[in-house]
Amino acid sequence: MRVDLAAADPPGKLALVATGHAVALVPGVLARALCPDVTPVPLVDPPTRGIHAIAPRRAPHPLTAPLLDDLTRVFAASGRRG
Repeated sequence: MRVDLAAADPPGKLALVATGHAVALVPGVLARALCPDVTPVPLVDPPTRGIHAIAPRRAPHPLTAPLLDDLTRVFAASGRRG
């Protein structure tokens, strides 16, 4: 593979795609906001990513555990992998 062009930010990457100079992997949330000059093509077996929450070890906020429980439940119910 040869890389001749590179862009560090999403708008730059999408500009390269829109002008026919590149293809790009984008997260699903971004795919819904693409300009009409590009066409999203779903991958058959897309990569997954881990989503992590961080909290202080000592004296976390009392609502930390309930919030993490709620987020975990909603994420699982959405059927999304990751």
